Formats: sequence, C-alpha cells, structure tokens
Amino acid sequence: MSVIESGDFNWHSLDQIKLKLLHFFTKVDYVLLSINMDGFRACDAPGVTAPALTGIDPALLQSLLPTLFGTEKILGLDIAETNPAFPIDHRPSRLAAALTHQVVGLLRLS
Repeated sequence: MSVIESGDFNWHSLDQIKLKLLHFFTKVDYVLLSINMDGFRACDAPGVTAPALTGIDPALLQSLLPTLFGTEKILGLDIAETNPAFPIDHRPSRLAAALTHQVVGLLRLS
C-alpha cells in the first residue's frame, strides 16, 4: 500500500509525490480517482463537512493532475464531500468546478 501523509503533501515534496504516485500507477491497471473536498485547506474549501485547517493546497493538486492523467490509467473521477448547504462564497463548489474543468481539458488533450 502506498501512503503519502498529509504533512508530506506539500510543495517542498512535489518531486517525491510525483515519483510515489507514478510508481503506484505502474502497479495497477486502472485508477478511480476520488478527490475529497474535506482534504483541502479550510481557507480554500470552507463550509465542507469537515474542513482541514492545514489541508492540501488546491494548486498543488492541480499541478499533479496532468501527470496523473498523462498515465492514461485514470478510469473515473469522483469529487466528494462538497456541501452546497453551507457555502461561504460558494468556494467549495467553485473549487470542485475548477478541478472538473481542468480534468475535462486534460481528457480533451489525450
């Protein structure tokens, strides 16, 4: 099992994260990618069910998506835990939409 601890999921570890993810992708036929909005920093996704104060920087995930989709092993995508009942400027929904837009763009390129 491959695990990247949340404290290690940062810009300083970007190269190691990519290597670990790509190594994992070599061991599997397909990947179902699930993006949980609770994992992002509370300032980027407030109003989700369980916001993470020091969660993931969305830009970091966005920088990894081209690499992940470049493997052509992602079979499906799920964006979970967006709760429109508790929006603050609709940031979680906007972030989910931005991620979806990026993924659609990556699929069009392949």
